[in-house]
Amino acid sequence: DKHKKPVVLKQRKWLMTMAPVSEIGHGKGRQYHEPVKVKPLPDGGVRITEQDGDQFKVTAGGDVSPLTKGATMGTKDGGAASKVYDADDGAEHAYYGRGYVQLTWWSNYAKAGVALGRGLDLLNDPELVKTAEVAYALMSHGMRTGAGFANGRKFSMYFAGDVTDYVTA
Repeated sequence: DKHKKPVVLKQRKWLMTMAPVSEIGHGKGRQYHEPVKVKPLPDGGVRITEQDGDQFKVTAGGDVSPLTKGATMGTKDGGAASKVYDADDGAEHAYYGRGYVQLTWWSNYAKAGVALGRGLDLLNDPELVKTAEVAYALMSHGMRTGAGFANGRKFSMYFAGDVTDYVTA
């Protein structure tokens, strides 16, 4: 009979939301996966100690400089923590991808916080990146300036004057 409803074998209801999220796996397998220790300094900056013992200073303005000779950012995922790391009394934080655009690496959390006028707030409390206000501000800033995006590109490269390039953007 033509008035019968079609048979639905399986139906799924999808709820589409726009919410800042954490990176799946929290960066496992990547050099930014392991937590670091963050120690506030009297001058408003912080000391970063990575699990391999490398230490860095981050100024209140977000500039990063090594404190240990030969220090390189990042550490082997799953490696044992060094004695320097274990002895450090800083707060432990992990800087895997968070937000709408998946901000990663402790140095990017520092730079992004300063760029948004929040100082080192994001470095000291990386979960702030998952608040809608901060996640939106990061995404908007990145779209306008290219800062914070791995490729450094901004939307004006794809949408300006008579250029409209949705595919490449």
